[in-house]
Amino acid sequence: MVAISPYRKIYKKTDMNRGRQSKKLLTLGFGIIGLLFFIFSFGWIYTIYDGQNKIQKVIKEKEEEKLVSDLKTITLKRNIATIRMILMNDAFDRDEQYMYMRSLGAEFIRIRQILESNYFDEYDIEYWKGIRQPISLGERVQKNIVELLVDDKRKEAEMHVNELFKMQDNINSELNNLTNLVDQEVSTVIRDVKNASQVYYYIAGLTLFIAIVTGFVVIRYVLKNIQKSEKLLVEYGYKIREIYNISAEAGTSNEDQIQHMLVTGCQILDMDYAYIVQADSVSNSKRIIYEFSRGMELNKKSIDTVNERLCDFSLYSNNSISMFDMNKSIFWNKDKSVLNDIRACISSPFKVDNKNYGVLCFLNGKPHKPLFTAEDSDLVKLMSSWIGFTVERNIDNERQIELIDEAEKANIAKSEFLGNMSHELRTPMHAILSYSGFGITRFKTADDEKKLKYFSKIQKSANSLLLLLNDILDLSKLQADKMEFDFSENNFNETVADVVDELSELAIKNSLSIDYILKLDEECFCYDNGRIKQVIRNLLSNALKFSTKGNIINIKAIRNESSVHLSVSDTGIGIPEEELIEIFDKFKQSSKTKTGAGGTGLGLAICREIIEYHHGQIWAESNLMGGATFNVVIPLNLENISLQKVS
Repeated sequence: MVAISPYRKIYKKTDMNRGRQSKKLLTLGFGIIGLLFFIFSFGWIYTIYDGQNKIQKVIKEKEEEKLVSDLKTITLKRNIATIRMILMNDAFDRDEQYMYMRSLGAEFIRIRQILESNYFDEYDIEYWKGIRQPISLGERVQKNIVELLVDDKRKEAEMHVNELFKMQDNINSELNNLTNLVDQEVSTVIRDVKNASQVYYYIAGLTLFIAIVTGFVVIRYVLKNIQKSEKLLVEYGYKIREIYNISAEAGTSNEDQIQHMLVTGCQILDMDYAYIVQADSVSNSKRIIYEFSRGMELNKKSIDTVNERLCDFSLYSNNSISMFDMNKSIFWNKDKSVLNDIRACISSPFKVDNKNYGVLCFLNGKPHKPLFTAEDSDLVKLMSSWIGFTVERNIDNERQIELIDEAEKANIAKSEFLGNMSHELRTPMHAILSYSGFGITRFKTADDEKKLKYFSKIQKSANSLLLLLNDILDLSKLQADKMEFDFSENNFNETVADVVDELSELAIKNSLSIDYILKLDEECFCYDNGRIKQVIRNLLSNALKFSTKGNIINIKAIRNESSVHLSVSDTGIGIPEEELIEIFDKFKQSSKTKTGAGGTGLGLAICREIIEYHHGQIWAESNLMGGATFNVVIPLNLENISLQKVS
């Protein structure tokens, strides 16, 4: 724990909800004004639309009135044409008037059809049915007069004139009534337009009055609280500045800054306890890595319960969680043991390397008053983000230290490799120079047996030197993906037997025996015969090199459904458990083989590269009775696999 630094008490808790309430009221006020404006606009548009419809109706009624008047005119003209036919003596003149009367009848029918289809409503249609009778009677009188005139019975025709005028009066009376109905409808429409306009003016005035009153109330409230909101913003800015000052402290370790952040967080939020939990998603475990208490004591069970629920939920939701009174939460009100210690909490998760890493939690022994606000949650998020950045920086520092250690180890390995390499190069080179010098100086005096001995030594040293250079070239080609492989069908029994026969002489020389069990059938499968021989040769030569005299080296090969498993086991000096993986790295040698037997640390690295190109596996194990076992697994279906290196 660290002592609370003497910061001035500027974080007196205030009600941060006032600014939010002002915003809500402002939104509500402008919403009401907007609604009133919408009502006003809707009423205005509706009034215009309704007025246009009614004007169109008035125009239509006037058109209907004109058409009815045309019907009256046509009826009168037909009667006049009928009287003219009675008065005319010439038959051709009467025919002309008759044709004129027929054209007027056709026009009458056309206008009547227009009225019925476009203008008459249901009431007009019913009224028109009553008019049809006098019209039909008038037509019948006109028809009788025409027939009498055709029969040259003028006097009888003149007797129907009074009846004709009587029918004309009836028709005019009915059509006048229809015209009066149209006039009444026009008057009704005009009166409705006038009334609707008056109602709209009343509504517009009331709406404008309510909008003015609402705007006045809202503006008055906002102006009244703007000073308080500015004060709250200033205090919020002070809190952010305090957090920033902690992050900008010079000459302070990251751990001290994090601890200082917990202290300041408790002061800002008026909480009693703060801690940071590291969550392991793999093992689902949680560990407190930093904590601070202002006199609040918590038992382990309460902390574990809070971690199990609060921290898990924060990580799952990836958001801040706050409860001003946990007793009012359905998730906590039954845990009386926890509520005896903790009543309020607020937390926020943080990430490291873009992954959920932990949670920052603040706890209080009493319900928190006033309630937690959005600003409080933002402050906790800000602190947790900074903590995540700081923890990530600590991890980066540790990684840098590890990289430095690895670089130092690599430098040591390089130095050891250069030392071993110089030794491995110098030894055969000295032998070559020495025996070639002996051959030159004693060429004339030495017998053939000695000359053969000198040349044999030179050839053996040159082969050793060539083998070393080939290992270096092979490793460089493998790592540069430039090594050429010859994959073909081969018999694995023959491959192992060839290598054992090749090294049997060396085994006999070292007083060792090779026992190999091959549980394989004679069926061939696909692999690079030369490179697999190189792997087996390297493993077997290492076993011969590091085994003591009189021991047995065991080789086993077993074939299953999908692969062949080869193992080479010896009873030599063995390999430490912690070095079983790194011995396959280039230039790496076991600590038990760095002296004595020699070597460059390239052989096993080459073996691993070759096996990886075969999509296989290679690993080492320590034997219980001493020595080591090297295992190689090669898949059988290489002809169906893309032949690229797979680590």
